[in-house]
Amino acid sequence: MTNLEDINFFVVDVETTGADNKTDRLTDIAVVQVLNGEIIDTFSSLVNPKRNIPIFIQEMTGITDEMVKSAPNEKEVLSEYNSFINKPHSLFVAHNANFDYYFIRNSMMRIFDKFIESDILCTV
Repeated sequence: MTNLEDINFFVVDVETTGADNKTDRLTDIAVVQVLNGEIIDTFSSLVNPKRNIPIFIQEMTGITDEMVKSAPNEKEVLSEYNSFINKPHSLFVAHNANFDYYFIRNSMMRIFDKFIESDILCTV
């Protein structure tokens, strides 16, 4: 059994071009690593989805096509994300966690043909 103070909590939030984790794309990812109650590290990046962001999504998230046009693509960002979270005793934490987790998971499957399994904690 792992002690609570040894668990790497990765608090994650993503923004996307829509709600379908198979066809829509990431536009933003942010992660805070918490260990033993302290913020250890952070990772965040806009993501160029290589498609237009629908207007209603731009209005909801505040992320515009202009903001992401020079951002790194999903492959680059998810490669960095993978390195960032690939630590022992990791727990994926998010509000409405299944949305964020499966969006990242399906994106990694599409791009790398693999994904990292993680236990999930939903704050909803």
